[in-house]
Amino acid sequence: MDTVLEPDESASGSPLPLVLGAVGLSFILSVVSHHALEQPVLRSKWLSSVWGRSLGLGVALTVLSVAGGMLALAGDEQPGLGGAGGAGAPVFRPGVDKAMTAAQARADRPEGLQGCYNAFPDDAVRPNCVFGHPGGSHRIALVGDSHAAQWFPGVQALASSRGWTMYFWAKASCPLVGGDIWLSAYKAPFSECSRWRRSVLAQLHALPRLDAVVVVRGRNYDDGVAAPDGHRVSREELEFQWRESFAAGLKGLTAVSPKVVLLRPSPWPGTDVPRCLSKHPSTPHVCDFSRQRAEALGGSLDAAEATVLASKKAATVLDLTPSVCPGDPCPVVAADGTVIYRDNQHFTATFSRSLAGPLRTALVPIVERPGAGATQTSH
Repeated sequence: MDTVLEPDESASGSPLPLVLGAVGLSFILSVVSHHALEQPVLRSKWLSSVWGRSLGLGVALTVLSVAGGMLALAGDEQPGLGGAGGAGAPVFRPGVDKAMTAAQARADRPEGLQGCYNAFPDDAVRPNCVFGHPGGSHRIALVGDSHAAQWFPGVQALASSRGWTMYFWAKASCPLVGGDIWLSAYKAPFSECSRWRRSVLAQLHALPRLDAVVVVRGRNYDDGVAAPDGHRVSREELEFQWRESFAAGLKGLTAVSPKVVLLRPSPWPGTDVPRCLSKHPSTPHVCDFSRQRAEALGGSLDAAEATVLASKKAATVLDLTPSVCPGDPCPVVAADGTVIYRDNQHFTATFSRSLAGPLRTALVPIVERPGAGATQTSH
């Protein structure tokens, strides 16, 4: 449920038994080399009989030692080889030109959202959450839970490049459409979310006609939906309850804009990615995750929404999963070395901005063409 894990601040280092073992092994090897190599060489009659032989052997050994050291240093500079591990070590794969550390990924959040992104207890909605170009050629709104915030850098980059006006509102663990939310931490319905939804819808209705409303939610609400009477919805009730609430929410949005765009939930790693990468700085593929498992999360909600969309044809569904996860398993580091996730589920701002291209391909035909909203699913 929109959980953001804190950075792993534990110090990294070699375990003491491993250090002691290495010291002991080096001592044993030095004793063996002294008796098996050094002493026989010093007492060799073949070397001592001709002074040039010992000098030649010394020069050859020196050259070999220097060459070996240079090769070792060169190996340390190759992309993908780990130096000192930990959060500050570069995380990248062989053959790429740039890298991002785990610590940089952790801190790489969207900027400039103050007052437009609400944390758990806050339900106040600021009216002037305007980005892109005020008075632009087209107007869109990006709304939803914290996953709307993860898409903000990419959508903002697109809006700026196209001369669009962009409105933005988001709240942690609070999808704009769908069932009321139950928070386990509160052991009660998420009343602040319900109030925030009403306020955002009022803001949307007060705006000039929008060319599109882009709605985003996360995946993990299967265990966190509240019924109208306030009780926590069971698994058996879940799909029906979400379907009814989702249909009602879509109806309210189509009054704001004829083009409602649902951006499908992105794949979730399910583990804290920067923490994993700090443990495996030279082998980031260890942190990759199953696409099939990730897409199964929230399956009941996906099914409920699909039923509504099949009957009402009220929105366009955009699925940009192939741009995030082109295969199975899903990578946590992009081909250019950018870390994709800043925690266990949200994109880094850098990666989000890199998706402006796929977003342009998907959204420009919807936003800039006249007429009613589309109904097809885009992949």
